[in-house]
This record gives sequence, C-alpha cells and structure tokens, in this order.
Amino acid sequence: MVVAGINHGSNLGDDVTYSGTVAAAMEGLMLGLPAIAVSQQSEAREMDFRQGVDFRFDVAARFTARLVAELEDVPLPPSTLLNVNVPAGTPTGVEVARLGRRIYRDRLDPQDDGADPGRRSFFIYGAEPDFEDEAGTDLNAVHAGRIAVTPVHLDLTHHEGLGALGEARLERLLAPVAPGA
Repeated sequence: MVVAGINHGSNLGDDVTYSGTVAAAMEGLMLGLPAIAVSQQSEAREMDFRQGVDFRFDVAARFTARLVAELEDVPLPPSTLLNVNVPAGTPTGVEVARLGRRIYRDRLDPQDDGADPGRRSFFIYGAEPDFEDEAGTDLNAVHAGRIAVTPVHLDLTHHEGLGALGEARLERLLAPVAPGA
C-alpha cells in the first residue's frame, strides 16, 4: 500500500491534478498497489496551502491509520485511490465527496529584473482562491469542518466525449500536415 502525505495544505477540488501527493498515490496505483493521498489543512483554515504555517497532523495520522486498517473491508474499484483531506481542528464528521471546483483570481505580470534584457519572465500571483460552495464536494466538506474522502480514478478520459470526437473525422486534418498522407 502507498500512503502519500500527510502534506501541508489541502488537495481539494480540481487541484488534485496538480498535487504531488496525489501523483505519488497514482504511482502506487500504476504499480498495482492500493493508494491513499492525505492532506491536512492548516490551523488558519485557509483553502490555499501557501497561507498556512501552523499544522497539526495528529487527527489526520490517526484517521489514516484506521482507514488503512479497514481498507480491505471497503473494496475500491481497480485504478482508484482515496484522496483524504482533513480540516483544521477537531473534525465534525467524515463525508464521501466528489471533487469540487476552485475559483482563482491569479494574474500574470511581466517582470523585468534587468539581469537579462533579452529574456522575458512572468510572475503569477493572486489572492487566496475561493471555491464553489456546493454540497457534496470535498471543498464544501472541509470548509464545514468534515474530513473529505474522495475516490479518484486513474483514468481521466471523458468517455462520453469519445463518440462526438470520433465523429469529427479528425483524419481529414492529417493531409495538410503529413507528406504523402
């Protein structure tokens, strides 16, 4: 079994696609091992890990140990990991939830430090992200003080989109770009 984490900050909502903790758990899945990714919100209860400095991992560690001990009684479909997000303080419950959606207000600003006049660099920053406060999501659960447990599948394919894309006759795009096609 692979238990990735406990990391600082939450791997919530659509951020799981950028999470190193979730990526480590996915590596376990690719090796055929059951996997769990665990994250802890800071005591400041922020939704952005960059803001947190005070973390307490005791509840997350104890919950994860109990979850691991009972995982055989909760069979998961193949290629599925559990993404566990633990709120600050004493959780008020546990919720099996789907991934939520964050709202970012980042800006991309060009930087000129004068060190290399021919090179452009950019700084990405913004305010703490907000989220769509929708019932049944991991973001809502953690915001309400509950541990969120989300099954995440390794197959990111949007299966319903395969048919429509297949009907788009993409082969026609090959002729102008491939010699002799």
